[in-house]
Amino acid sequence: MFEYQDSIAEVVGVSAELDRADVYLVGPNQVQAVQDLIGSLLPSDIENIMDGFEKVNEVKGAIEALGQSVAEAHQNPSETSIGTCLWSFDSGCVQLIYPDGFDSVYSCSGLLCLPSPVLVLVHDMDGIGGHVFWSGVFSFMPTEP
Repeated sequence: MFEYQDSIAEVVGVSAELDRADVYLVGPNQVQAVQDLIGSLLPSDIENIMDGFEKVNEVKGAIEALGQSVAEAHQNPSETSIGTCLWSFDSGCVQLIYPDGFDSVYSCSGLLCLPSPVLVLVHDMDGIGGHVFWSGVFSFMPTEP
């Protein structure tokens, strides 16, 4: 669930250094932003200069929305804890702690708002060879827009 206090993500093999991991939650909102950008780039009926300006503004708006969506997806933890994992007995397991919960990357209104997969990506800059990547897919309930 989004915005659930004291949420955690448990990851094996990443640094417990708070500033050395980048965490991204990629949900339906991010997918929609990419689809909107692609749709804005598709050819359309441009018959005059005003249509051209409107198309440029559409693409600009889609690029700005994608940038905002990426910013919403980037969710680094507030705290970390090593060796305290609930679901892993690996001594290298690190809890990424979110006291205020994960920010929503899936908003929906209406009757058919079902759980949706959210890709969680963790990029550890201190891993072997300089970088470690971890990912997992989890189902989340949507929040109201």
